[in-house]
Amino acid sequence: MRATAVDDARRWMAFHSIGTYHLLMDVHASVEDFVGAARDARIGVAAWSARSVVLRCLGLRSLAAGGGVPDFDDPLTDPFAGLSDEVVEQGLQLIARSAAARDQAELDEVTEQLLAYARAFERDLGFTGKPPSIRRPEGLYPALRLAREVLPLNEASGYPLALPSDWMPQKKEG
Repeated sequence: MRATAVDDARRWMAFHSIGTYHLLMDVHASVEDFVGAARDARIGVAAWSARSVVLRCLGLRSLAAGGGVPDFDDPLTDPFAGLSDEVVEQGLQLIARSAAARDQAELDEVTEQLLAYARAFERDLGFTGKPPSIRRPEGLYPALRLAREVLPLNEASGYPLALPSDWMPQKKEG
């Protein structure tokens, strides 16, 4: 067991709970969309999927670095708040490389880079191995169990729930 000092426990917890939710629900889906599109040489779809992966990862990293809870549907949200220029540039360059790919060899190279980028985000969240996938039968329940383990911390922080509210048991009134 290893103890780690954190400057802001609420922000650290929010990054991990909200980040885990978005990793399982959105980032993995976009990575899988990218891999499928790249395999079929559908450059436009691959570029859009890479953009989604990178912007979500940056928005969630921003939460840990001083930004607000990311709202990926709000065009006025700053997904880069608190991030260093180097971190932002690395992500934007990956988006640009995915859009500039012109053949299968270039797509294969970007695939390796995007998978490494997603894996680095998983490590930022504390995963030492590949997290379970909610899109596969063998990973659904472990993924939901993992998300549910962070729920008490998420509720205590006052940040929005890390799981959709309709997935949660309804509290009895009275």
